[in-house]
Amino acid sequence: MTPRWGGSRIPGLRKLLLAALLVFLAAASATAAPVQVVAELVPGQSGPVYDWSLRISTSETAVYAVIVLLKGFDSFTFDPVNPYISLSPDDSFYVDDLTGDGRDSLTISSGRAGLALAPAFSSNEPLGTLHGPANAVGPAWLYDCDLLCGGTVFGLDLAPLQNYTLSVIPEPEPLALLLGGAALALALRTAPRRVA
Repeated sequence: MTPRWGGSRIPGLRKLLLAALLVFLAAASATAAPVQVVAELVPGQSGPVYDWSLRISTSETAVYAVIVLLKGFDSFTFDPVNPYISLSPDDSFYVDDLTGDGRDSLTISSGRAGLALAPAFSSNEPLGTLHGPANAVGPAWLYDCDLLCGGTVFGLDLAPLQNYTLSVIPEPEPLALLLGGAALALALRTAPRRVA
């Protein structure tokens, strides 16, 4: 008897998708830096001023302070419920056009040596909200301050950490989400089927 394709079951597709997911997760975890600082556009805004949440995640490394250069923003509101942020203007502050080329500077610290701004194994610890006219990557940037400030991310011993990432994540465009969903539906619809 000759097997026919049909119905919604595709032999091996689940195994293939599971294998692809496992490879993706292994690659993501292998390349993830111990410290990640992320600015993400808050969804559903229409401007002219846009808010971006600023968060930090750590693995086994606790962080004392973060100093970043940025573009596309003009102010910052420190997270009022994060107990680790020192709100003293000597410890945490925003400086307009620090470099003279339009890049601002943002310093966030716990204010006391040995006290973590982001404890080890923090996940998406809120630091505050960036404000500005930028609503997309390109106009909005985070830059390291390694050369100008002697470091960007500092450990509890006040030494700069070398393994970190800075990311800016825009809000997904509704059209891009729609097209991605349509492409997935088309791929599933045109896959070979077994008819009984």
